[in-house]
Amino acid sequence: ISAYTLIPKYGWAIVVSQPSNIAFVESDEALRSLVLIYGIFLFLTLILASAIVHSMVVRHRSEEMIRNLSLTDELTGLYNRRGFLMLAEEQLKLARRSKITMTLFFADLDGLKGINDEFGHKEGDMALIDIANVLRDIFREGDIIARFAGDEYAVLVVSDTKVDNDFFIKRLEEYLHRFNLEGGRRYALSLSVGHSQFNPQKNPSVDELMTM
Repeated sequence: ISAYTLIPKYGWAIVVSQPSNIAFVESDEALRSLVLIYGIFLFLTLILASAIVHSMVVRHRSEEMIRNLSLTDELTGLYNRRGFLMLAEEQLKLARRSKITMTLFFADLDGLKGINDEFGHKEGDMALIDIANVLRDIFREGDIIARFAGDEYAVLVVSDTKVDNDFFIKRLEEYLHRFNLEGGRRYALSLSVGHSQFNPQKNPSVDELMTM
């Protein structure tokens, strides 16, 4: 590697010549130091970013778990009263704006106290879980199904078209009959079911629908 510079005053030139493996030693060392510093900085940044992302994911999962626990029934996995009322109110708001009708079914498991007294509370819990599974099978995935408390269940049928209430009740009766025949239990499961219609013209609340 050769380099020169002129000295005009004397008409001279200074020439410097070095082997290439020596000429860039200092710049290479400086560059390596710079790369090392940036590498360490990038590594620390990645660790920090990873820690932040991990913290956010853990927090999101925790919040989601807390939210799910606060909105779902621990025994059956259905929505609880709070979850049902929150989601049902949102659906009614949409129904009011869209001027569509909706149906609320309210059901009680018959004879839960007798099941608990005769066969124990564990068997009573199994009966509650069985009813939850029956309702999941009868109604659609988009419908809001909840266990309110004890032996009470509610279903808000979400549909853009008119709901055939008699069809659902007949289907439920037939399903329960078949369920009892195939279940091999020492008791029969049965439900007392009522229903009310949401009319956007009258604009009832969720509580009013349940009272009806």
